[in-house]
Amino acid sequence: MVAALHFFFTLLLYIFYPQPLGWSRFELPLWARWVAVGAGLLVIPFIYWVFRNIGRKISETVLIKSDHELVTSGPYRWIRHPLYVGSLWMLFSLSLIASNWFLLLYSFLGLIAFRWLVIPTEEKELLQAFGDEYREYQNRTGALFPKLF
Repeated sequence: MVAALHFFFTLLLYIFYPQPLGWSRFELPLWARWVAVGAGLLVIPFIYWVFRNIGRKISETVLIKSDHELVTSGPYRWIRHPLYVGSLWMLFSLSLIASNWFLLLYSFLGLIAFRWLVIPTEEKELLQAFGDEYREYQNRTGALFPKLF
């Protein structure tokens, strides 16, 4: 959460007052930046789809509520953590649009934090709450990317 807020404020600083982060700017072809704009725009309906499927079952932390149900429809059919995917996708897109490697570094640090810190903690709680149902769900889906086989 602290890292996300730091990224957000760093991005705002870069948008409105880019000089302090000018040292980390890199040249990216204009077409590549426009591809990043397109990717960033595509993530908006994806995140809407995620929220539409999870509905009121979302929790603000690694917290299983008594009325929680395991959601396995929509994007959850293929990946267990599509909201994290959407967030990382947006961070990556914004970093490329800004052509700033310091901001891009946040995307990769976010990926590492989600994959090796947040997801294992969350999945431990989900296994306790849903047992074999969640274990079966893990076997057929990927954490951040769909399982191909």
